[in-house]
Amino acid sequence: MKNISLRLWKSFEIFWFKPQPLVLSSVFRVLVGFTLVIFYTERLFDFEFLFSDKGLVPYSKLNDLIGDAFKSPLTIFPSSESLLYALHVIFILALVCLALGIGGRAVAFVCWVLHLVFVQRNITVVYGADFVATCWLLYMWLLQTDAYLTLPQLLKKQDLWPLKGDKGYVANSKMGDALNSVGLRFIQIQLCIIYGYSGLEKIKGVTWWRGDAIWNVLANPQLVNYDFSFIIYIPFLVTLMTFSTLMFEVYFPALIWNPKVRPWLLGFGVLLHLGIGLSMNLMFFSLLMIWSYVLFLVPAKTFSER
Repeated sequence: MKNISLRLWKSFEIFWFKPQPLVLSSVFRVLVGFTLVIFYTERLFDFEFLFSDKGLVPYSKLNDLIGDAFKSPLTIFPSSESLLYALHVIFILALVCLALGIGGRAVAFVCWVLHLVFVQRNITVVYGADFVATCWLLYMWLLQTDAYLTLPQLLKKQDLWPLKGDKGYVANSKMGDALNSVGLRFIQIQLCIIYGYSGLEKIKGVTWWRGDAIWNVLANPQLVNYDFSFIIYIPFLVTLMTFSTLMFEVYFPALIWNPKVRPWLLGFGVLLHLGIGLSMNLMFFSLLMIWSYVLFLVPAKTFSER
């Protein structure tokens, strides 16, 4: 019994605290950072409509939407719209610093707080990309993201990327601390929760069991950008797309830890999210999901890899 307990503790310790190659955290930072810079810069052009009192949701009406029980202290905004606009510009600049590897964990924390401020300001425009960004920014201030691919390294003419050797780039990269490992695992587990919960929710729907749920999406011109009516003549394809999506989401949390299955699972996920992004104009959400796959490329030993 003691040996079993020791093995379980050792597995737990390896999973959560074994140093991870910092190149993974750095690549994740660059991809997520620049994606969010573009995402929130687009909203800056619609700033008055989205966040001002002249726009969609006046600040005085915010309580009617949220309610006092769910009101966050982060909904305290400057009374001046020009100051609020300046706060949004500061948020974008902080994201730029994050993407360029300036400021490390401190800048990631600032980005997370400012992100929550604007998410709370207008919950009517919040969708999947905002929720995923909340999670990734939260965990990013646990990661050591400034080991590679940073602007300071470029200015100092240092190596931006680990040297390639006989064992590959990861073997030559720096290893992170325990907090970095915990942050990486949180992102991996959060991704599993997102997929697992989404899949289990789909199981409640009759159309997913019937095999035509994907058709209900593709046939709705309010949801898709293109005419997919031709797919009605290929019912097998509709059924295949429906059940493969369902199986992917339900079994992802279990299968992703198997190193033999992982490449196929991640490859399917990339195709799935690219399809969602291009067909439904949800590219930011799709990219934020795909970028998290980077942290699964070379993980430390897991329970299935001992």
